[in-house]
Amino acid sequence: MTNLPKTDSSESPRPNPITTVLRLMRVQHWAKNLFVLLPLPFALSMDQVPDLLVLSLGLFGFSLLSSAVYVFNDIHDRTRDQSHPIKRLRPLAAGLVDIRGAWLVAGGSLILGLGILGFLPGAGVGGPKPWILALLYLAGNGVYTLFARSVAWLDVVFLSGFFVLRLILGCSLVLLPLNGGLLATGFSLAFALALGKRFSELSSGVPSHYRSSLLQYQEDHLRRAMGISVVFCWIGYLWSCYSMPLFVPEKWWWSGIPAGVGLYLLLDEVLVRKSGREPVEILNGARWSRYVISIWAILVFLSTRY
Repeated sequence: MTNLPKTDSSESPRPNPITTVLRLMRVQHWAKNLFVLLPLPFALSMDQVPDLLVLSLGLFGFSLLSSAVYVFNDIHDRTRDQSHPIKRLRPLAAGLVDIRGAWLVAGGSLILGLGILGFLPGAGVGGPKPWILALLYLAGNGVYTLFARSVAWLDVVFLSGFFVLRLILGCSLVLLPLNGGLLATGFSLAFALALGKRFSELSSGVPSHYRSSLLQYQEDHLRRAMGISVVFCWIGYLWSCYSMPLFVPEKWWWSGIPAGVGLYLLLDEVLVRKSGREPVEILNGARWSRYVISIWAILVFLSTRY
């Protein structure tokens, strides 16, 4: 019999440094920034073809900015993350990256992201400049990390505000004038997503010592508030379509149908099925969301043209 060499089970292959850095930057969460693209169908309906290079650079720059915030948060929370059943696997909490390396990644992402958003040609005509929105995003995240995330209801307001900043950035990049109705609708949607995030955390048993604001929430209150937010979102969207001169009078309601179906399916998965996934992950990963969003974009285009 041939003697096979013994392997040391304690030795594990060293992680790829590039993969580790990408995990630290949470590149998979860049999908959240697709919120920036929501104004695009409206811009196309106005025969306003955006500069794809500016749009792509703006999306990339904001994604880098988001990564900088994620890494800063991981640095701030590294000790607490080590006791979390899932977040202890993050590169910094798991010891795959040292503090110095994390600061270098965060600083590099921040400088590059701000540099891209600060020098975009032609963006922000008639609205806030991308670099101003970037600074607001950074300042808001600083307040959120140090204070607001520990206060129930205030934390979801901040989370909603971050998504609204993405929406405003999208309007800035595609040169779409800001519309109060759409911004209010966007905030209602973002508020529902933030409430769903807290509901999923509470129902799936996220430790309260990790997120102290969970002690101040109750599932029934979150369920009711999310339902009301979704209803306000849909009504607000229908009103925006009805009152916006962009839409053809006989077709203004077309895109409201997939919007309503999508909101219902989101409520069902978060509140009824209790999948435990964050609402943003559901919108980015569920098969039905791809169809609903695609149909919505097509109907926006068709209902705004004669």
